[in-house]
Amino acid sequence: MADESENSQSDDVAVKANADPAAELEIDSEQLRDGTRRERNFLLTICSVFLVILAYQYLSLALKKPEPLPWKPGESAQLFRVDVNTGTWIEWSQLQGIGPSLAHRIVADRSANGPFQTIDDVQRVHGIGPMTLDRIRPWLTITPESPAPPSQTD
Repeated sequence: MADESENSQSDDVAVKANADPAAELEIDSEQLRDGTRRERNFLLTICSVFLVILAYQYLSLALKKPEPLPWKPGESAQLFRVDVNTGTWIEWSQLQGIGPSLAHRIVADRSANGPFQTIDDVQRVHGIGPMTLDRIRPWLTITPESPAPPSQTD
């Protein structure tokens, strides 16, 4: 009798083992496909949200203009002078009313048309009028041109 019960149990196990593997594999592979699909969609959603946030941060920083540094002319401003014939655009742009664009035009004019003979010659630059010149005149200097070296003739 014990042998019969062992045989019937082994037959049940054999029947289950023979009948279920294909069905079990189909269910497992279907669950696996659904699981990976869900995971893939979840990861795609997370990555999309991350990219949108990253793009927003980039654009907000790229389009933000820096605030100009606060500057108040004080006593030390009287010590600052710009030589009209040797001043760089950076030095010119330090003057009140002269921005980087106008400073570049002054240097370009000086390079194209030669040095300024007087401080009033700065008015030949487009954008420098009498009022602007009067405002920046206290900070302008001009160095006399050095004479040409004597030529050596025998």
